Amino acid sequence: MPKKLSISPFAPICWACAALMMPPERTLCFAAALAVHEAAHLCAMKAFGIGVDEVRVRAAGLEIIRGGGATSYVRDAAVSLAGPAASAISGWAGLAAGGVFGIYGILSLILGAFNALPVCGLDGGYAFRSLLSAVMPPERADRIARAVSFAFVAALWAAGVYVMLADGGFSLFLISCTLFVSQAFGA
Repeated sequence: MPKKLSISPFAPICWACAALMMPPERTLCFAAALAVHEAAHLCAMKAFGIGVDEVRVRAAGLEIIRGGGATSYVRDAAVSLAGPAASAISGWAGLAAGGVFGIYGILSLILGAFNALPVCGLDGGYAFRSLLSAVMPPERADRIARAVSFAFVAALWAAGVYVMLADGGFSLFLISCTLFVSQAFGA
């Protein structure tokens, strides 16, 4: 059980807006996908004997602050990738089941794939930095991870601009802008 729970003031507003923009069945399926994703992180932490100091509810999702002693870089990467792996497995299972589970499957696969990107602040970014730190000095690993992260965010931004201009859809553009701000300000 976490020792502390903190909620960003923007989180309820963003989550409410997202819920209002989606049909109820998608909102429930997305909430279920998030729950499975985050539960996988917690299960991996439990398996490795890593405690939870704090859970932070942010506008873009949850952040689990690990507690306890030091772990290996490989274990850190495994904990980080547990969420995307669970999203992929449960997503494919949902697609196979069809119906409303198909909606869950699509949302879960998108959630897992997005979180697996090597972008700082996402699961893939934490895993990438941990795996680099296992084979090189952590300071160098951090510089490389930040450079790769920025390149991915720039590519997402360019894709977001293209989609926005071509189709009028702005979701990817907004997500890429949010990631850019978090990269620039370390939020």
